[in-house]
Amino acid sequence: MHRPKDQTLAIAMERRYVPIRPAAVTSPAERQGQTHDGEPTSAPKRRRIGAACEECRSRKVACDGSRPSCTPCVDRKAECIYRLRKDGPRGPWLDHIEIIERLSTAPEADALDLLRRLRESTDLSAVLSSTGGGTHDKIRSTNIAANRSLPSPTFTRLQSELSSLHPIAYPRLDPIDIRAICQESRTKYEAKFGPGVVEDDKNSSDQASRTSISTASGSPVPPFTTSPFPVRRSSGSPSPSPAMDLKRYPSLCDSRLHQLRMGYWTRVPISDELAARVISSYLVREHPMLGLFDADLFITDLVERRLRFCTPFLLSALMFYACRLYAGHEPETLAIANSFFAEAEMLWVSERASDSLATVAGTQLLRIMSLLQSRDRQSVEFGQEGKLMAGRMKLFGVAHTVENASHFARLSKEWKRATAHTAWGVYNWLTLHGIYQSDYDAIPCTPIFPIPGENITDEVERFGVIWPAHPLPNYVGYMFGPLCKLWTIVQEVAVVYIIKSGTPVADRVPMSFAESKYQKLLAWSDTLASSFAYGHQSAANNLLFHMFFHGAVLNVFRPFQRHSHGYKMGSFAAPDSFPTAAFVASLNQLKRLVVLTHLNHPPIDQSPFFTSALVHLFCGLLKNSDDDEWKYYFDLCMMLGSQLFTLYHVLGPILQGTLAMGLRDGALTSREAQDLLRKYVSAGWHDEMVEDVLSGAAFTLDLDLVMTSPMDARTHSLARQFDDLVLFSEFANVDNQPDSRTN
Repeated sequence: MHRPKDQTLAIAMERRYVPIRPAAVTSPAERQGQTHDGEPTSAPKRRRIGAACEECRSRKVACDGSRPSCTPCVDRKAECIYRLRKDGPRGPWLDHIEIIERLSTAPEADALDLLRRLRESTDLSAVLSSTGGGTHDKIRSTNIAANRSLPSPTFTRLQSELSSLHPIAYPRLDPIDIRAICQESRTKYEAKFGPGVVEDDKNSSDQASRTSISTASGSPVPPFTTSPFPVRRSSGSPSPSPAMDLKRYPSLCDSRLHQLRMGYWTRVPISDELAARVISSYLVREHPMLGLFDADLFITDLVERRLRFCTPFLLSALMFYACRLYAGHEPETLAIANSFFAEAEMLWVSERASDSLATVAGTQLLRIMSLLQSRDRQSVEFGQEGKLMAGRMKLFGVAHTVENASHFARLSKEWKRATAHTAWGVYNWLTLHGIYQSDYDAIPCTPIFPIPGENITDEVERFGVIWPAHPLPNYVGYMFGPLCKLWTIVQEVAVVYIIKSGTPVADRVPMSFAESKYQKLLAWSDTLASSFAYGHQSAANNLLFHMFFHGAVLNVFRPFQRHSHGYKMGSFAAPDSFPTAAFVASLNQLKRLVVLTHLNHPPIDQSPFFTSALVHLFCGLLKNSDDDEWKYYFDLCMMLGSQLFTLYHVLGPILQGTLAMGLRDGALTSREAQDLLRKYVSAGWHDEMVEDVLSGAAFTLDLDLVMTSPMDARTHSLARQFDDLVLFSEFANVDNQPDSRTN
């Protein structure tokens, strides 16, 4: 029976309800689902947790608080991050958790700084408050918030297929706010260097003050060691050099380097301790990718003063290369580097007369760093003679036959190891360099020797020759072997694409060839161990490793971006499996790799080969400028190049040449190009300072134009066109303006 509303209310008011009281304090037993008497409650109560992770908070789902990853995040395969509360009482265990979090996720420089502070103080809270969150923590928290508001990344069908089938090479990319990252990076850049303000040395009468760099410690570097480009001055007070605050490489990669005595090997004044640090840093940073010599045999001869696998010429060339790399940590090595270059040039006059593994390796070290310093004449000389010497020694380029292999049958085990390492190292470098060389002669045959690091326990037989086990030192890691196989595939593409003819690649090479090589690259990526996967905590070398792969993919599909003749790739199920989609998929991965490198690794820790990734990304961005975010990536790459060109002079012409390409292709206006040039490159430049550098930057920059007009695609040619293109762009804009007199 339905009662009127007023009657129902009156009945309710007459009833006596049990008053609501605070709940009794429960015991641990009750919290586990039992009463004081030991009887089970009707339902177990949910376990309370201190804090939910950010992923569960954003989804508003229950979090069980498991560390390091909660169960819901494990099930969703999501990144599990716990934000530490700033309010309320803070127990010491929270300090411990935050310290572990920072040490495991912060960039190496920040982690080492935190470790040093912990060794000097017993107050954990004071250490944490003094170090602050750091850029890395801010970026991580920014990304957490951004991921909630940003739309999910739009994957093409092909990109989704690649991520599913080849997750190590094509991991799914979570959204990032590139605008916020670029803006924060630009703000820090301008706070450090000023908005395009550089030292104006035009009227200085003192040559030393005109061309010297002010280092982070405030001490000038001798003028003959510096870049001819003016260097942006920090607007703040001088801060100590990272090397003075905390050595970036506090321990040596091989304890035998403590026995080094440089006085036997060189007349360049350098302490044994500094030389050991420089060599150790090279072996850790660059040798895993270059591998121009067997490091173990090299160190043996170096410390025992023997002349088989280490020679004065090879050591001088190595020290020239390694000191330039180490200058970001200890600036005084800039002057030392040039002294080693002069010594290597002197010794080269004698060493070029006789073929040897040490001389072949030394020529390539000199070639690489001479190229990076825009010393093109010396770079070409060292490169050509070193390659010819390697050919005479049958290190590569010869048919894989029993007859050719028999030349190495009588070598000792040590000499076989040294031969294989130098052969593959030089082959890899020449293949990489060939991408940026318009007159490159492709190498038709790989080295006949086993790849170092592949056979680590047993002897192997190849073409009737027994080769010894060839393990690599722990600090070299496992990157060299996979890189040898990658460059072999790249070389297979080069021998077909790089043919001196006026016919475009897409008109003489079937697309099926490009697809077959792409499938071979993907099959190679599937052989990589899961440790090769990249992410926020990846080492710089691992990120560069993936950049090499995606650069290779871009080279495969670059000729077919606009000339695929309507054919799809039949080996994929995706309906959009055109060459352009594969190109864009690798371009997107390359963007993310560059961003991760920028966020987690300072410029002084980046390999000079990072330059190759910037060139690939510049070309890809300019050819795909319809993307809404391309200019943010472009600006970020210009900023990164600007930070590197004081160490590697060739970055100056690369940046100016890239801006010329943007003007030529209509991707940039004259105003935008001039602003970028003034901000990141040439404020304060003078013609007499840069002419030598421009003339020395003679390698390929426009990776599309090189297919039809190799000379016009070179860096110095494009850089010199900048002023003319600015004038033409301004004239065209004026010409296209409506005439105000006609109404």
